[in-house]
Amino acid sequence: LQTVHDEVVEHLMQEYQGRLDVSDDDMEDEDAMNDDEEMDPKPKFELLMDRMASEFLFELLLRCYERMKQRKLKICDIVARQLSIADNANKRATAIAEVMIHPQLQQQWSTYLTNAMPNVFEIHVPNIATVVEEIFHSIVTSATYRDWQFLNGKMIKKQIEKSIRQALEICWIMILTKPQMEFYPSSFRMFAGQKESISMLYNKKQKHELWTGSKTNDNAKMVYFAVPAVVQTRPSSSKQHQQQLLVVEGQAFVHNNDALIEYVMSHPNELLDNQPDL
Repeated sequence: LQTVHDEVVEHLMQEYQGRLDVSDDDMEDEDAMNDDEEMDPKPKFELLMDRMASEFLFELLLRCYERMKQRKLKICDIVARQLSIADNANKRATAIAEVMIHPQLQQQWSTYLTNAMPNVFEIHVPNIATVVEEIFHSIVTSATYRDWQFLNGKMIKKQIEKSIRQALEICWIMILTKPQMEFYPSSFRMFAGQKESISMLYNKKQKHELWTGSKTNDNAKMVYFAVPAVVQTRPSSSKQHQQQLLVVEGQAFVHNNDALIEYVMSHPNELLDNQPDL
């Protein structure tokens, strides 16, 4: 995903450079007082472009994960109908079918990921190429990204579709793992706009890599995950005592400057509307 991220950042910089105020004057005093040698400083405009590209790719990952969850559910639904499995007092028919076929899904994961299934019972399970096309079309035509015309360029479209294909494979494996793996956080803006809380503060003991431009001192806050972590919840008789295992570290952007955080998490059009006329 890094190649796509950098390509998106380059296009966004071409779009907004010269239109947005890129001065870092309002950040210099606080940054000077809170010098942090862990990460090289980065201009706030570049941090904004980084955030926009990261949010786009985060959304892409979540769409891939959701499609693979739906794919597994549809396969189980087909099997339940074929075998005339009925709901019982404790489980739905699809859950019963899932227990029956899960070992086969794991053993032949690539086949069930790649190939289409016969369209029986009006349940559509397309081949992987169709899924890639559908996810690409859904995100580039969404309200958030339909104005990003550069996404339809031949080269970047090819790169994005390749990344979607790879992400679908990763998500499929995550979903077929027992216990099922998932992404953390579950949304890109999980921390954005929250009031002060312990969970929002950055803890250096957390095992996540720092995203470029991060500053970790003086009660730095979690801002967003450029790359989500992969976690696995261990089963327990009590939900209160369930243990979440970190499988793959995420890459988090953390910072101690509230003004910069607000800038980075803003939409460029909001910043254009609020900046003084030049």
